[in-house]
Amino acid sequence: MDWPIPISKYNCYYCKNSLTSVEFFEAKERWNYDGRVFCSTECRDAWIEQEYDDGRYGSEPMEDFI
Repeated sequence: MDWPIPISKYNCYYCKNSLTSVEFFEAKERWNYDGRVFCSTECRDAWIEQEYDDGRYGSEPMEDFI
């Protein structure tokens, strides 16, 4: 399988780190990293979600991911 795997916003759960502006997307049992974007099953569990007025999601710092 070639990497990175293209990410679809419609297939992934959107999360955003409000402190670093790093964007995350969740997909079932696979992840992708292209310099800014992750697609990970861990996203939903690891991040505290907060919806912004523009529909994005914010979270606590991503220390658990480092």
